Amino acid sequence: MNQKTKNLKSMIAMTLTIIMVVSMLSTLSAVTATDDLPFLTLKPSTNVDLTYPAYLEEGSTFTVQVNIANVKNLWGLNFDLTWNPDVITITRVQKGDFLISGGVTDIYMAPTFDHVNGRFGGNFAQTLMEYEGVSGEGTLAIVTFTVKDFGTCNIALTNVLLFDDTPFNPQPMAYAPLPSIRVNNPTPPASAPTAAFTVTADVSISGQYITIPSSASSANIELDASISGAGYDGTNTVPITSYSWVIHSVNGRFSDIIADTQKITLNNVEPDVLEITLTVKALTGKAVDPPGYVNTAQISRTYTIIQAASSGIDIFTQNGGIGPNAPGGIFGPQQQVAATARVIYNGAPVAQKDVIFTVYTNNGAEYAYDVVRTDAKGEATFYFRLITNDGQLDASFGANWLIVASVDISEVVYSDTCRFEFNYLANIKDVTVSPSTVIRGQDTVTITANIDNKANVDGIVTFTLVDACNVPIAATSTTISSGSVQITINIPNYAFVGQAKVNVNLLSAAPKDGGVPYCPQNGANVTFDSNGLFVSSIQNQPAQFLIGFI
Repeated sequence: MNQKTKNLKSMIAMTLTIIMVVSMLSTLSAVTATDDLPFLTLKPSTNVDLTYPAYLEEGSTFTVQVNIANVKNLWGLNFDLTWNPDVITITRVQKGDFLISGGVTDIYMAPTFDHVNGRFGGNFAQTLMEYEGVSGEGTLAIVTFTVKDFGTCNIALTNVLLFDDTPFNPQPMAYAPLPSIRVNNPTPPASAPTAAFTVTADVSISGQYITIPSSASSANIELDASISGAGYDGTNTVPITSYSWVIHSVNGRFSDIIADTQKITLNNVEPDVLEITLTVKALTGKAVDPPGYVNTAQISRTYTIIQAASSGIDIFTQNGGIGPNAPGGIFGPQQQVAATARVIYNGAPVAQKDVIFTVYTNNGAEYAYDVVRTDAKGEATFYFRLITNDGQLDASFGANWLIVASVDISEVVYSDTCRFEFNYLANIKDVTVSPSTVIRGQDTVTITANIDNKANVDGIVTFTLVDACNVPIAATSTTISSGSVQITINIPNYAFVGQAKVNVNLLSAAPKDGGVPYCPQNGANVTFDSNGLFVSSIQNQPAQFLIGFI
């Protein structure tokens, strides 16, 4: 046997011996860190220390690199890893390319996995076939984990042995303290199921309008709640277990509704409004639901039932107007109106027919004309935008704006009208302040704004109080509502003595969210005499209210 063969066999035997005595030699490893010692790091492929709303999906994978740096003449190594098997599980271990970066072949023993206790069943072990160690930095191994559940654990490097390249007698190398990384996969808060449903019918449905031909004596409407979404109890998705419906006609004309979970039958149909409420329920399957978990969800919709003549035209807007000469709702300045004319003949839609639209202002003046051709559904839509404030805007306000649509079918002219209101969607009617005289640093003032919310829109009322030197001394806001909105403001010591004023605005949303005015900064211009008595109120003037500070 030649010397080279003897050396190779000795190296193999030594490698196997090293693997067997790892646990006995581990006490030689960890020492106090210095700049001269090699150090190991664990580098995950993605952020694993998460806070909600970010979390790791069940079944997703990530890798952790076992890296080394500042090492000299590394010839062999062993290490173990530990983890929480309830949170993650190990899938694969691959050796890195650092140890063989010097071009020397290696002996590698892949570890077995202890999935019950979350550790290697046998250590990761790798040595070189010749006594030519490597120096510098690189990757020793790449470990792949799969996410099992939510929770927190550490991935820790343990039982590490590093050996130098001393011929025939490799020596354990000291290294800096071992690293670990934190895996935090936060449990999302419990959430309720989502209620949603669709409606189909054996008659025409457009948006929330259900059109029934005048010749029909009944109609079937089917409800489908399958698009409702499951809930979540913090650890798993909770399926929907039941649906329930509440269906009634708002005006009580459909007293003969026959309803189950799928179908509504309307007999002796006539115009009315159906209100449909769906409730979905999901159970966690646990004796006690998680805190904050709501296992039901609800959604309500209204559908306007209309009868259409067997032949003719019906014009309506996105805010209403379905039915003969029905009103089309309210629109604000610069808002776009979508006027749709539906043309039918003998109960069927008529395509490719030219419809003339005419729009008149509140005082009957011509505002716009347009001709639009019907589509395959027999509908033609004319879009136009209402005027902005040119100083005479209020003169255009009123409920008598009119849209007329006409069509010729076989030399018979059919027409329909739709009136709508043009106004501020919401407006400040008037504002009052009490008391009229206050003491700085001691008293408060109560400001009441009366809101006319014609279109039932969402928004914000803002209040700004400025003193006699035009210094803002208080500002606040509150959610819009119809009726009175009331706030109380403290008067600070630094307010200048004299006449103060309040500015009130009505916005579509909070200013920081890009809210814009629904109406001018208006209301009433209120003047107080020396006795603090109310003298006059003029509508649509700047909303300034005089208060005497003493």
